[in-house]
Amino acid sequence: VGTLYQYYPNKSALIEAVRARYFGLMSAAVQKIIGQGTNDNLEQVMDQALTAVIEMKQQNLPLSRALAELPGDPDQPDFAAEVVGHFAEFILPLISPDAPPTAAQRSHALATMAALEGLLSYAVKNAPDWLGQPWFLARSKALAHWGLSDPPTNY
Repeated sequence: VGTLYQYYPNKSALIEAVRARYFGLMSAAVQKIIGQGTNDNLEQVMDQALTAVIEMKQQNLPLSRALAELPGDPDQPDFAAEVVGHFAEFILPLISPDAPPTAAQRSHALATMAALEGLLSYAVKNAPDWLGQPWFLARSKALAHWGLSDPPTNY
């Protein structure tokens, strides 16, 4: 314990470091897939990115569950909101490849990522067997496709 606390001042800092590492691995996998995609196959790129996230959650289920079930630290920003915002930034270039995204497109990307985060979080916490089911991947992809389809340009 003493050695551990020489690197992390308290349990909260250790938890945040684990969260950041896990999130970083997921983020890097998604960023790599999105970076390799083209604007001609947005749904395919989104499908591959979503598949990678679901597989990572499934392969690391005990860690995914432990992190999902931890209460938030009131002194820290909302981690789930940060994740949603981060992944929304990844899909904005897919939604608006030729121009800076509008406020409406930003909101659309955030809504899409929030919906996916809620679905994945529910599965991890309450129905982990869903993560390996073909129907779950298909429904998750359908939700992601909704997020890419006909994004608003303005309100």
